[in-house]
Amino acid sequence: MYLYLIPILAITVFFILSIGLLKAALGSHIDIQRRLHSGLDERSEEPVKKKHSEHNAKESPLKRLLFFVSKSYIDKMDDQLSIAGIPLKAEEYLAIRILGITAIPSLILFFDGSLIVAAGFAIIGAMLPPVILNLYTKKRRNLFHIQLSDALTVMCNSLKTGFSLQVAMGSISREMPDPIGKEFARLVREMQLGMSLEESLQRMVNRTQCEDLELLTTTIIIQRQTGGNLSEILDNISHTIKERIALANEIKLITTTGRTSGYVIGLLPVFILAGLMILNPEYVSMFFETRMGKVLLAVAAAMELVGFLFVRKLIAIKY
Repeated sequence: MYLYLIPILAITVFFILSIGLLKAALGSHIDIQRRLHSGLDERSEEPVKKKHSEHNAKESPLKRLLFFVSKSYIDKMDDQLSIAGIPLKAEEYLAIRILGITAIPSLILFFDGSLIVAAGFAIIGAMLPPVILNLYTKKRRNLFHIQLSDALTVMCNSLKTGFSLQVAMGSISREMPDPIGKEFARLVREMQLGMSLEESLQRMVNRTQCEDLELLTTTIIIQRQTGGNLSEILDNISHTIKERIALANEIKLITTTGRTSGYVIGLLPVFILAGLMILNPEYVSMFFETRMGKVLLAVAAAMELVGFLFVRKLIAIKY
């Protein structure tokens, strides 16, 4: 009897989140059109845009639907989507992820399909969005790390010509491509809105999780407190970062096999199980219908997790 409630609940969640996504998309489109026709200068409009965006965030239908998600997790997800270059809000990403888990399985259950097949699609829908997000995030963070040395060169040249540190950071946002140009543009906007340089730099370190940027942040903070020739200090840091990048590339080349093995060990069995659940559910039905099968499935999951973490620990070389 209760099995009939599963497709009804899943379809209800599917339509509610679909309506929420549609409203959010239409709201963003209307907001963009209003800004295009306003004719206001971007800098003078910045406080208004901030207040308006905060109001929209409070009134967002998706945010009201996802009331059970903590604000800290939403902020962390927003930062990750920003550094990954994905033009989505955190609540939109979470709604897409929930839809990926519920959409196809709900249709399968609605048409009296197999529960195992529906669970297989749910597993794939649950795993694909975070895997794609992590791949984009890692790629952009590595690119940010590589661009940081060139950005320091641009900053040093601006300081040597007599410009202030904030103007030098603004030159990075104008002359450097994404993702580092976008991140420094965000830093300059935060300082224009009244945030301190130290806090803005620390927020960028938290978003990018770049150790070399943390070194740069610490250096700038110490220099502002004790004084010194900042351009010369940044030249030395730029040379250090170039050496660290060369060492990191060498380490990646050596540990490529181990990293690939770790990802295969961690992900391939899960996708194989999900594929068998979809293509041949009778073949794996014993894992879900018998007590021994459930025990073996739990033990296999635990062993896969331990093996994945163990391989990652082996290839995590500090430099």
